Amino acid sequence: MILKKLSIINFKNIAQEEFEFSPGVNCFVGDNGAGKTNVVDAVYYLSMCKSSLPMSDAQNIRHGEEFFVLDGSYAADQGRAEHIVCTFSRKGGKVLKRGGKEYDRLADHVGLVPVVIVSPGDAALVSDAADERRRYLNGFVAQLDRAYLASVMRYNAVLAERNKLLKVSSDETMLAIYDRQLAEHGEAIHARRAEIVARLRPLVAEYYRRLSGDRECVELEYRSELNAMPMSELLLAARQRDLACRFTTSGVHRDDLLLGIGGYPLRKYGSQGQQKSFLI
Repeated sequence: MILKKLSIINFKNIAQEEFEFSPGVNCFVGDNGAGKTNVVDAVYYLSMCKSSLPMSDAQNIRHGEEFFVLDGSYAADQGRAEHIVCTFSRKGGKVLKRGGKEYDRLADHVGLVPVVIVSPGDAALVSDAADERRRYLNGFVAQLDRAYLASVMRYNAVLAERNKLLKVSSDETMLAIYDRQLAEHGEAIHARRAEIVARLRPLVAEYYRRLSGDRECVELEYRSELNAMPMSELLLAARQRDLACRFTTSGVHRDDLLLGIGGYPLRKYGSQGQQKSFLI
């Protein structure tokens, strides 16, 4: 998939711009604050229906304006053309169209135009808590597997409802209903994450070996409570703890990716250069 043309209106600090790209490498040069990163984020937005940065949709509107428009024209496989338009207004919300037809669900678009972004913010994958690595893993797998994205969305919705219940009640009937749904979607999420990480592990090791000149070896490990027992058993075993804490203490929402170098945690023992090489 090649992005041929991009039009931007009122997105962040960009009032109105139009870009035509070559099919090879494209470079942006400009002063700090000129909007180079915002152009890259617009490309990401058209693929993932959201910013790559932790910002709400409204925060992406240019100051003093009421809406933004992103319009991308792509050359797909076998010469097929794709035209994607995303608009957001403070009053009307977000609308995404493919070939002039509006999506019923934004999630149906994710994966059509796969995208990878590398930025200084990626350092959070090493230094920050597990939720950053889960967010990365979800965004990555969701572009490959639409059913996975549906499972994550459903799991998070049920998890929120279960946590609301735990704050006010210990109703076993309702907990059993939520547990069945969490187990169904949690097992699907776990299986797909485990498969993807297993496929990534040798690739990460090989490419890092090339970058480092074969000086170090790195490890990628998927840590999940579901590695030890099924989700249904996990929830039952944690029932009393959940009731005491008043939220769900076990499940795939606590999974993590462990990044290692030479048998040690990358976060503690990797230099800045090693961490950046690992992330790339």
